[in-house]
Amino acid sequence: MSMSWLLLIHFMFVVVLVIAVLLVSYLLRQRLSEPTTGERYEGRIVFREGSACAFLLSVTTRSLDLEAISLFASGAVRDLGWPVMPWFCCS
Repeated sequence: MSMSWLLLIHFMFVVVLVIAVLLVSYLLRQRLSEPTTGERYEGRIVFREGSACAFLLSVTTRSLDLEAISLFASGAVRDLGWPVMPWFCCS
């Protein structure tokens, strides 16, 4: 077999596998019929439509997540021996 046939068989296998995984996950999904199924929430707080509090809470949560990611990344880079913040007095 030539290389192009092997590549085509591999591509078809991957497509069939992805379709099978999506189909199985669709068939096994959780079916809920509670009244609060479609409502938005953040941190177990249900918000009403057009609430500014929901926006502020989500922005605050995302900014704290990004801050934590940057702190962990800077610690990992510092452990590698690279200067992270040379103007900041550290060992």
